[in-house]
This record gives sequence, C-alpha cells and structure tokens, in this order.
Amino acid sequence: MRKLLGTIGQATVAELCLGGALLGLAGLAGWFSGWLDVIAAFAPIWLAISALGALLAWPTLGREMRRPALIAALVGVVANLALIAPEYLRPIPKAEGAGLGPPLTVLTFNTWDDNRQYEQTVDAILAANADIVLLQEFFGLSLHARQRLFAAYPYRAGCPAGCDLVMLSKRPWLVGGPATANATPKYVAIWGVTSAPDGQPVDVMTLHYFWPLPPGGQARQRALVAGIVAGLPKASLIVGGDTNLAPWTAALKRQDAAFAPMTRRERALFSWPALLARLGRAPSPFPILPIDHLYAGAAWKTLAVRRLPRTGSDHFGILVTLARDAPPAPPAR
Repeated sequence: MRKLLGTIGQATVAELCLGGALLGLAGLAGWFSGWLDVIAAFAPIWLAISALGALLAWPTLGREMRRPALIAALVGVVANLALIAPEYLRPIPKAEGAGLGPPLTVLTFNTWDDNRQYEQTVDAILAANADIVLLQEFFGLSLHARQRLFAAYPYRAGCPAGCDLVMLSKRPWLVGGPATANATPKYVAIWGVTSAPDGQPVDVMTLHYFWPLPPGGQARQRALVAGIVAGLPKASLIVGGDTNLAPWTAALKRQDAAFAPMTRRERALFSWPALLARLGRAPSPFPILPIDHLYAGAAWKTLAVRRLPRTGSDHFGILVTLARDAPPAPPAR
C-alpha cells in the first residue's frame, strides 16, 4: 500500500509539472485562438501549479523523473509569467506634485441580476460616495434599493427596456440624460457627458460584455465598442464596466491597444467571484479573476484605486479616484 501511494504521489507531482507547462503554453497561444485565450485567463492558477510541482519534484521524484519534471515546471513558470508580467509592468499615470483640480471618484460595479442582498449592496454604493456610479446588471436590485440610489443620485442615464446598464451622477447630464443615454444597438454600452467637480465636462461610458465562450459573440461586442470609443474625445473619456476578461488575456490586451492612449487604472485587481452562486451563495475564499476594469484618458491622473467590501453581488465594486490639471485661473480684473 505504501508503495502504491508513493507511485500515485509521484504521478501527481509529475502531472502538476507537465500540466502547468501545457496550460501556460496554451495560454500563450491565445493570441491565435479565442478558445485558448480562455485558458490564459487563469494564468495565475497555472503559475501556482507549476511552482508547486517544482517544489514537490525534488524531494518526491526519483532521479530519472526529477529532471524532466523540473524542466516542465520551469517551462510552466516562464510561460505563465510571460502572460502575467506585462500587467504588473505597464505604466499607470499617477498624480505627482501640485496643480491638480478637485478629485473625481468613479465606481464601476456589476450588482448582479441574482442579487438577494439589495440593501447591503446599496449601502456599500452609498458609503463609497462616488461622483459617478457605473452599474451593470442593475435590475438585480429591488425597486426600493433603486429608489434609494436615485435619491442620492438624482441624475440618471440608462438605456431602454431589456438593457441593464445605468450611469448615475451627482451632477446633471449634459448629454445622455435625463433617463436615457446614447446606447449601442445591442445595449453593450451606454455613454454620456456630465460634469466633474472641477466644473468641466467629463465623457463617461459603461459596458458589459458576454463571457468569451464561445469567443465570437464577445469579439463582435469589443469591435463595436472600440469603434464608438474611437469617435469620442479620449483625453477626458472614462470607460468602466464588466468585461469578463482578465488582464493577461490577448483579448483584453487588444482592447487596451484599441482604447489607447486611454489606460486602465486598476492593476490586477481581482473582482470575481465575491460569492459562490453554485454553493448556496457562500462567500468565496478569494476572487480568482480581475474582470472589472476602468479606463481613463490622458487628462486624468490616478489618485487611488480600491475594491469595495463584499455585498450581495458576485462581483466586487471598483472605486477609482482621479484628478486632472486644474483649469487656468481667470485673468485678473
């Protein structure tokens, strides 16, 4: 029995080493296949598997198996690091020195269409006290919960029936209000113009993509949104929402390039799942995918980024504080 358990243990360690390598290489091939790009979304998990295999290979495997297993584990570590590292190395415009105007806080939050703790979710949104709130799956909230939000945010930009995107602002909508915003044909995104605390206009968009399985439907959504963003003033534009894409996927990297010179202001901020829907809505031990993102144009500098506490949604909300250069002082009279 001991010998059998030892053999099973060695096979498991070898599988960890080989599996992490194969999955990492498959993720790298996501540039050529949307199906393989889904594997890339879980690169941190494959990296952990490869590292665990390497740690266990030396004391567990015999001399003949140890070397190929360690080589496979090394391939897995390198392949998955190649996917993940660019996210941690990319620059994010941050505030430096004085000369900035008043801060603008923006919250993007998928409130979940199966939310059953509406009041707790609204409590978290109101406590964040954002200037602009971008919500996806908004109609998962009860009527009373929505009324509480509308009381705090009297200016609303949404889209027609069948769409679950809403943008709330503390200031009037200059374009896109009072009840509807410019929307894509399939209601993938809505956008409008409101005012920032500095008194200047700010263009805002929220979006919600399908899961990338099968990849074709989401690819068409991304192309549609990229075309709209190309026609908007990118310098002051803010785009936030649930993309269902991790930063190490080729799909999100392509979107980053399409939205440039806008940049994502959160860095590998894991936002899903907050709750395990299949396990009686138990709290997830930790989120495994960073799929909620917020972009801002070059006029905006990042002051802070944080995740909201767990509520009744299966997502965590992402709160970003931005500021842009203070407008010039009026000439002396």
